[in-house]
Parts: sequence; structure tokens; C-alpha cells
Amino acid sequence: MTGTWSRAAGDLPAPAAGDLPAAAPDADAACRKSAAQIRQQRSSWVVIWAAPMGRYRAWPLFRAPRDTALTARTPGELTALMDQVEERRG
Repeated sequence: MTGTWSRAAGDLPAPAAGDLPAAAPDADAACRKSAAQIRQQRSSWVVIWAAPMGRYRAWPLFRAPRDTALTARTPGELTALMDQVEERRG
């Protein structure tokens, strides 16, 4: 899994803006749409597509450790990380 959870060891640093290829407008729109779909399905999370990073980001709206922030390359990776946080929450 290439996603990261800020409280896990090995958190990946954000790539520099110059290191990322320019996203095609259609691809960027599709990613924003995917983020919106996840937001609708998971109302206890803030979910965005961070185009400059080329990553999905998510923060819980429920009680969780203060520095809980998720980063993933795909919607599937992001929702898997969200599941892990929710399972730890109990």
C-alpha cells in the first residue's frame, strides 16, 4: 500500500511541486469527483484531492489523535487507510 497515515512509521514526505508531472484537466476533474464521492460516503471525514501533490488527503471529524492525516495515491488506498483508523477507534 503506498498511502500514508501520519501516525505510522515511514510517513512519506510530500513531493516538491516541480517533481510532479502536470495533471491533465480531465484526470484532475476525475480525481476531484472521486474525492467528492468518498466525502458523500464517509461524512465523518474531510476528503480532498490535493492536485499539486497528486494525492488524496483525508482528516477525521471524529475524536482521533491530533495528527491523524491520511495521504494516498488512489481512492481505494485512501478508503483502506480510513478503515484502519476507524477500526482503531473501535
